[in-house]
Amino acid sequence: KAAGEIAAYAPGWTRRGIVPTAGADPCYLAIDRVSACLAIANYSSGSVAFCQLDRRTGVPGQPTLFRHTGSGPNHDRQDGPHAHWVGFSPDRRWLHSVDLGADAIFAYRFDPRARTLAQPVVAWRAPAGAGPRHLVRHPTRSIAYVVCEMSNTLIMLDAGADGRFVTRHSVSTLPAGHSGASQAAHIAIDRAGRRIYVSNRGHDSIAVFAL
Repeated sequence: KAAGEIAAYAPGWTRRGIVPTAGADPCYLAIDRVSACLAIANYSSGSVAFCQLDRRTGVPGQPTLFRHTGSGPNHDRQDGPHAHWVGFSPDRRWLHSVDLGADAIFAYRFDPRARTLAQPVVAWRAPAGAGPRHLVRHPTRSIAYVVCEMSNTLIMLDAGADGRFVTRHSVSTLPAGHSGASQAAHIAIDRAGRRIYVSNRGHDSIAVFAL
């Protein structure tokens, strides 16, 4: 398990600073540009690192670490929490983290003025063993979509003002009748909110969904 680091670079790839992520195998990061705050998902250690950025240089300060808890029924992949994605909500009141190991999305109350996070709470529970991976939000509606790596499903969620999510609909990312091994991976939505794209590793395909 590799100890993670985050580095800041100026134009020309001149490194301005580097700090540890306080966890193992960081895999995703998100920035709230107005408050100059950075969040990082540490996959193997199941934690989120939160840094205040220097407003002049962009260099991250020393991180505050938040640990997830939980596990899933797949003992090989879900022996403990595995934070796989982080993102700030459009209203800038929440930071969410999708955790594959815990079968959950965690919500952190975010204060953009104080530049702080509160301790995480469970915002949504995935079906057991689904392995939620990444999340995207609809550009104009209070709806989010989470792709589950292990169950190969796309799940539509109603996003509440309290930072929580409620399941509305679920659909497979694989064609009917497919029996080979595959794992859903990346998810993207177009700017108009008309299409969602999900990559399938194993089936080696892109699933396209009309909204």
